[in-house]
Amino acid sequence: MNKILDVVGNSDLEINVKTPDARHLLNGFEKIANRVTTGIILAALIVGAALMMRITSSFQISATPASP
Repeated sequence: MNKILDVVGNSDLEINVKTPDARHLLNGFEKIANRVTTGIILAALIVGAALMMRITSSFQISATPASP
């Protein structure tokens, strides 16, 4: 106990933690991040398309305004 208190008192205490499922957990986080990124890009495309629909133009494709 005395040695442990000496190590803690000298700030030399190191703790190594091994997690057997760390790779599995990181794979889950990567999937979530990919889905969030895809959702943000898709939402940006939808908003951009909606803004483009508001532009008046004489050129139309299937009653949808388009710019030449």
